[in-house]
Amino acid sequence: MIMNKSIVENLGDKDVNLCVPITETTYEGVMKKINLLKKIDVDMIEWRIDYYKEFADESSIATVSRVIKSNLKDKKLLCTIRTDKEGGGFKGDSNLYKSIYMQILDTGNTDLIDIEVFSMDRDFSDIINKAKSKKVDVIGSYHNFEKTPAVKSIYEMAKKIDSTKVDIIKLVFMPNCDKDVENVLNVMNHINEVVSKPAVIISMSEIGKITRYRGLEIGTRINYLCFGKESAPGQIKLEEILNIKKNNSFE
Repeated sequence: MIMNKSIVENLGDKDVNLCVPITETTYEGVMKKINLLKKIDVDMIEWRIDYYKEFADESSIATVSRVIKSNLKDKKLLCTIRTDKEGGGFKGDSNLYKSIYMQILDTGNTDLIDIEVFSMDRDFSDIINKAKSKKVDVIGSYHNFEKTPAVKSIYEMAKKIDSTKVDIIKLVFMPNCDKDVENVLNVMNHINEVVSKPAVIISMSEIGKITRYRGLEIGTRINYLCFGKESAPGQIKLEEILNIKKNNSFE
């Protein structure tokens, strides 16, 4: 696969963030991952709270977010609760979902949060307003692990999220054929003509991996990479991108 030199250039852009997940299930596992990440050149850490066994314990969540943030001060922290409806491990109700995010925002130990705009049957404007008061950016996301909608539907989703108070739009789909990937690439190329906010658009799996490279090529705000366990199918390995960054070229 031949890549544009823009990827190499964008890796030095402060607005193009390389993000890797913490998906460990225990406090000990999280600490081990933190120690590894201290030595790694990435811009952002996504803590997948839904993987953590004690996610229902608000005091534990507050402690872990504080530990991550204090140990990785040079990296932005994105806290995410991914529901089982959108490929994650969270099976709680919307009240617990809200409560966890409110607890994290109260502690002031995160830089971004990810809210699933369409999955939860309630209005999350109170979380967004709280985030704004804490100067925390909000990602408004939607993930479909079964299929890729038509291009028109993707644009409609993007515009609906754009109309809210979130800061970043994120749409992720599972392709079932090459045409699905082509449609996502088409949306990526024209999304800035449709919405006013930064957008992260991804096609998952191996056949969709090209969209992740395209994201780096066009300077997508957040680029989700794999460091150890994948948090979504088709993620590019962090080592590959760091080698490109180090050598300033594709081998």
